[in-house]
Amino acid sequence: MDMLAAKRHLRKLIRDRLATLNSLEIQRQGRVIQEHVLASDVFQRSTRVSVYLSTDKEVPTSLILEELLKPGSQRKCFVPRVGHGDDQMHMLRVYSLDDLRSFPLVQVSSKHTIVEPTADYNGAPREEATEDEGLDLVIVPAFAFDADGNRLGKGKGFYDK
Repeated sequence: MDMLAAKRHLRKLIRDRLATLNSLEIQRQGRVIQEHVLASDVFQRSTRVSVYLSTDKEVPTSLILEELLKPGSQRKCFVPRVGHGDDQMHMLRVYSLDDLRSFPLVQVSSKHTIVEPTADYNGAPREEATEDEGLDLVIVPAFAFDADGNRLGKGKGFYDK
């Protein structure tokens, strides 16, 4: 079995296993993970953080987003915007919880919609992390990690570029 076939097989096994978890268990485990991230030294030191906008079957990121976007925070929060003509992922700034709540659902395939930022905020282009100071921390979605911390994603490769 080649590497791509092995990854497809592993993704199917993990998807099947995730399907057995109910939403309360996903939320419980997600809260533990988020609290661990929020308490970590690397998060505490970071001022420019990118975090994915979670879907139902991913580790939730709501607590992390709330911490990054709370009034008076000195941190800048960035979230992904994918595709839109260039097949690249852009990390665009989120300015507040109200801004985040205004993001539209975007159809990314025949089966999937995701929440994404608009390209503009209040009539001006959103700050893009790569055009300025970069990022201190990137929180990525994953199906799984191995013992060495290598990530198995969904297969599109956006976080690997």
